[in-house]
Amino acid sequence: GDPPTGSYSGQLVAEGAQDAEVSAGAPGLDVFWIDRDYLTVTGMSLKAGRAFTATDVKGGQDVTLIDERAARQQWPGRDPIGQRIRISPYMPWATVVGVVGPIKTKWFASPSGTIQAYFPLAQAPEMNRGRRSLIVRSTADWRSTVESVRAAMRNVRPALRVSGAAAVSDLYGPAY
Repeated sequence: GDPPTGSYSGQLVAEGAQDAEVSAGAPGLDVFWIDRDYLTVTGMSLKAGRAFTATDVKGGQDVTLIDERAARQQWPGRDPIGQRIRISPYMPWATVVGVVGPIKTKWFASPSGTIQAYFPLAQAPEMNRGRRSLIVRSTADWRSTVESVRAAMRNVRPALRVSGAAAVSDLYGPAY
């Protein structure tokens, strides 16, 4: 599975929020574009609703996952599933289809005081350009896993350069 592609910081706006509410109290937001296997590979817990599926593609209904903190802040005491958000006036409204637990990344290791939203990479293929990361879950030693992954990637795309490999626990320390 792919870890989040880049990050966008902004504000989560719930549909129906008044302009005064948005300008005065919209929480900061970290946005990530992920593939549909991300939750499974990382072990991230789905607290409510569903994960992304093969039908969550460009041209389909725009969907999102939000973290528990976002759900509590935006819809206290209410079910966030089916509610709609957007992260920019230039982006379409997206329907909340799932609520997830905290992510195990540097943002988790060093809480930024922001909430998090995740969008399917398949709905924004333009986010799939440039540098990418790959997370692989394995019971084998991470070094031998890296060599196996490099060999497999060379078979698919010989010119692809793989660098910066490390165990997740080394990257994120106690947060993992």
